[in-house]
Amino acid sequence: MMGLRRWSASFRRSLSRRLSASAVALSGLTLIGLAWFAYAQAAVLLTKAADENAAAQVSAAVRSIDQTMQRAAAVAQAIVSFQEAAGGKASPLSEAFYKGLLDKMPPDELFAAYANFDRADWRAFRENPGMNRGSYPRLNADAYDFHDPDQLWYAVPFRENRLVVSEPYFDEGSGNITMVSVTLPIRDASGKPIGVGGVDVPISGIQKMAESVRLPVEPKAQVAFIVSEGGQIVAHPNAELLPAKGREGAKLDKLPEARFLAGERGARRMKLGGKAYRLYWDTAPFAKWRVALRVPEELILAPVVRLRTQMALGALAGLILLAVGVGGMARKALRGLAEVDAAAQAMAAGDLSVQVSARSEDEVGRLADTMRRLTDAQAKMAELAASVAEGDLTRSLEPRGPKDTLGLALRGMAESLRSLIGGLQSVSVALEQRSRDLEGSVAASQAGNEEATRSLDDVCRASEEAARSTQQIAQASESLARNATEATEAMERLLSAIAEVGRASRDQLAGAADAWQTAQRGSGTLGSVLESIRAIERRVGDSAEAVRELGARQEQIGEILTTIAQIAEQTNLLALNAAIEAARAG
Repeated sequence: MMGLRRWSASFRRSLSRRLSASAVALSGLTLIGLAWFAYAQAAVLLTKAADENAAAQVSAAVRSIDQTMQRAAAVAQAIVSFQEAAGGKASPLSEAFYKGLLDKMPPDELFAAYANFDRADWRAFRENPGMNRGSYPRLNADAYDFHDPDQLWYAVPFRENRLVVSEPYFDEGSGNITMVSVTLPIRDASGKPIGVGGVDVPISGIQKMAESVRLPVEPKAQVAFIVSEGGQIVAHPNAELLPAKGREGAKLDKLPEARFLAGERGARRMKLGGKAYRLYWDTAPFAKWRVALRVPEELILAPVVRLRTQMALGALAGLILLAVGVGGMARKALRGLAEVDAAAQAMAAGDLSVQVSARSEDEVGRLADTMRRLTDAQAKMAELAASVAEGDLTRSLEPRGPKDTLGLALRGMAESLRSLIGGLQSVSVALEQRSRDLEGSVAASQAGNEEATRSLDDVCRASEEAARSTQQIAQASESLARNATEATEAMERLLSAIAEVGRASRDQLAGAADAWQTAQRGSGTLGSVLESIRAIERRVGDSAEAVRELGARQEQIGEILTTIAQIAEQTNLLALNAAIEAARAG
């Protein structure tokens, strides 16, 4: 099973095998069709020839039977004429007459000749003269009552006044043979029957006629038989069907061919026991007997069957040779196709170094040429892509035509990359200049912030000293205390503002540092240049906002310092007033 599956898979993958199988199958079907047509035509011709031959054989047998019966009837007519000339009674010349008849006729056509008179004593053999082969050359002395109605050979022609060919019967006594009687009425001058004259014909001669009805094929397989007008079997290869001692014989309805014998003559196909036969028959015009021949159809068609077998063997040998030849030619023709397939698979895997060496003028050769051109074009595109990857944008690729989509796309990509790199270089130069400017601004801002921080520290220290002085003065006076409390609250707001300024300064320094780092990364990473520029712009904006806020805070600090100066002046005035009051009191 596995081997069959592997073979099936290999068959599906092999075009040469499929082509060979298709060619062999088509040729086989053609040969089978031609062989069947030839067989059918030959069978028709053979059947027609067999039909003609069999019809001729049967017709010849029918003619022979009629000739025999007509000769027998002629002898019977001679007997009747002799007896009528003798006055309708026995004649002294009867013995010589009958001896002469037996001498002239062959034994297989004439066994006995006789005349019987209705008014004569059946026991007086000389009044009913007759002679057979057994009594020859004397008259037959055997006697029996021919007036018996069962003696149809006598009763029918006497009663019906006509020629009668009897049914076959076995004559027990005088001849002990099977025979038929051909009899005619003996008439008087008025035409009235007064007796019967006739002859007995042995069946053996007629059976020999049936045996001669044969086609030139296996004789034992053929069956020829003769049937009387009344349906009695006269001749047949099966002796059990014929009359014999103690046996009357069989009728036609006992034969399987009976239902096929329609009409006086014909030929038809019949089946018995599942086997096909050809049946031929004809009827003797004089005796009304039918001669039939049954032949197995396979014997008739045997030459065609042999021819069919020979044709089948020849076709098989031709198919084998055809398969070998077509297979070799297909493999040779498709070897280049296999090489093209291997090259296509290698290209699909990314290997562009494969070479196609197949060359021919047929379709496969043209396909190989196309594959070579495709490989070269792909290699040039790969070289261009490699150059671009290495940074060399000076190389270009010329498309192979207006429909070369990939070539046009690669050329457009190279041109776009050159334009993009040029633009990035310009952006990089501008960014570098802006980074240097931003670095100077950040340094100046950092210096200003440091100076502002120192000033604020001095202010804080001065404010603390002023607070301590104010507290001392407040102890001397409730009014001074209220003023000192207000100064303290103002100082707390000042400290908060100073702390906020410190935090804003630190945020400004951190933003400037981030901007500097972003600028450094932007100058190092070309892929994130634009994003870095946007980040630096945002940081610069934040820094500018922080500087503006710092300026606002400085204005607040100035206002607070002014307030502190005013408070200090008031404090000094209050201290002076207190000193004056103290002096007055002292």
